[in-house]
Amino acid sequence: MRLRHLYRVFRPWRLYIASSIALEAIASFSEAAALIAIGPLAQLTANGADHFTGSLGPIHLDVSASTLVLVAALCVIASFALQTVSAYVASRTTASFERAARMEVYDSYLQASLAKQLADREGRLQTRFGGFVNQSAQTMGSLTSLARSGISMLVLFAGALVINPLFAGVMLAFASALTLLMRPLNNYSRRLTREAAAVQVKAAEQVAETTANIREVRIFHAIEPLRRETQRLVDVLTNLRKRQSFVGSIVSPTYQSLGLLLVIAMLGFASTMDGIDLAALGAVALMLLRSVSYGQQLQSTLQRLTTSTPYVEMLADAVNGFRASREPTGARSLDSIENVAFHHVSFTYPANTDRSGLDSSGQTALALNDVTLSFSTGEIVGIAGPSGSGKSTLAQLLLGLRRPTEGQVTVNGIPISELDPRAWARHVAFVPQETRLLHTTARENIRFFRDWITDREVEEAAARAGIAEVIKALPDGFDTEVGAATRSLSGGQLQRLSIARALAGNPSVVVLDEPTSALDAHSELLIRDAIERLDDHVLRIVIAHRLTTLAICDRLVVIRNGRIEADGPAEDVLRDDPFLRDAIERGYLDIEPDRFPASQTELPQPAEKPVSSQART
Repeated sequence: MRLRHLYRVFRPWRLYIASSIALEAIASFSEAAALIAIGPLAQLTANGADHFTGSLGPIHLDVSASTLVLVAALCVIASFALQTVSAYVASRTTASFERAARMEVYDSYLQASLAKQLADREGRLQTRFGGFVNQSAQTMGSLTSLARSGISMLVLFAGALVINPLFAGVMLAFASALTLLMRPLNNYSRRLTREAAAVQVKAAEQVAETTANIREVRIFHAIEPLRRETQRLVDVLTNLRKRQSFVGSIVSPTYQSLGLLLVIAMLGFASTMDGIDLAALGAVALMLLRSVSYGQQLQSTLQRLTTSTPYVEMLADAVNGFRASREPTGARSLDSIENVAFHHVSFTYPANTDRSGLDSSGQTALALNDVTLSFSTGEIVGIAGPSGSGKSTLAQLLLGLRRPTEGQVTVNGIPISELDPRAWARHVAFVPQETRLLHTTARENIRFFRDWITDREVEEAAARAGIAEVIKALPDGFDTEVGAATRSLSGGQLQRLSIARALAGNPSVVVLDEPTSALDAHSELLIRDAIERLDDHVLRIVIAHRLTTLAICDRLVVIRNGRIEADGPAEDVLRDDPFLRDAIERGYLDIEPDRFPASQTELPQPAEKPVSSQART
């Protein structure tokens, strides 16, 4: 079952693997011929003769010592040359697989659904891209080496069978017995490897989460608890690796020692026999010794194969999971955008998910419920509502990041699922609430892998976002590195750079998730002015978390509990919608007003505690 699985994984490289094995097989025949020549040559040397006449099984020889020397030398040289070419082919094949596997992991992740990507724990992709691929490549190399060693043993066995069937039978019995003896060790090693792989993945994820949340770790002083948990995982992994290494290290010495004992026993048995053909005995003894060497390689390779195979299975499972989650995409082009519409759109999230991303409880969380909306180019639409009301889900559906559970999202009357994602991406942009920079220059951060955006467009976008002068003041201007570790920009400046990134592609639709949340009053005014001054054909959808953001909107949509509560001109909605009226009284939007009485104009105060006479004094 496991071999069939490995065959499916390595099938594209089967011809190269077969070529390497075939070269090794020819090399083994050359080596066997050399060993056959060495047997009678040794007898001649022992007897002080210079010519051999006799038979090695069915092979009759009548040759001089010099001819035997020449034949043996040529066979050894040929074997070495063939083994060298075989090793080169195997190495090149393994490297080719490793390259393809890395890109397959990366591509399958990039093309997976957003839900599957978000469900993948931080650090797991890096572990697969690095360690899992390395171990899978080692598995391919081990399989090739296993086949080469096995074929070499078969060739030597065939040679021994031709020369002396009795000794060949002893070789076969020896190999079978050792295989049975080694099986428990291999099974135990496989189990240790699976356990170690699972712990290694968990430890890698722990380290990745530590680096991602180091600020919170320090703020909440969680260093010691985190260190203890990581130390526990490291200790478990160390213990498993120790046992795994010990089992692996004793396999080869065990096999080699038993093999040498067998050779000694065979020679001792032969010495008690009368009329034994010394040339045949010498040739078979050499083949037996060489087969012990190949058997040792075989067992070592089996050990490596045992320790690396689980990684191939886990890597294949991950790739298949990403591929299975991939959503179909359309191929229709898009020249311009006139309107974007939601037609009775509903969307649900699984309330509880297991590692596969499937609902494990049968429950679902309704994010949007029968939403019907239409947006036209040129509008500035504010999306308001309490936390968890469905604002972000609405934005993700509009951007094409998710598909509705029910209903359709259309662009110019065309379902967004029928559009070419690349064509759609040229028309939309997103400004997140939290900006994440690449570890590269300010210019490339704004361009963000879109090679079609020119340097001039990058600088113009920075100017429109009010960040151009700040960037120019950096040591190397737009070519200054501004990654997270450089500390070159403040929070507000990072937000403006993110807005410049969105504007650089001259999009037709811009979705902004509270673009002014990290800005001071002056910077906020610059951004609001930049948004208002965008071309009239640009649709701007602003997810509002601050009341001041609503000032730039000419239309407001209020979402509560996944439904549209209000939709209309900004001044009408601000006046008539109870959520916004209540929010204006309190000064913020995210609190759910149903928590407080409608007549209450201030946040509830804590109940007064009785004051003791001592306190009064």
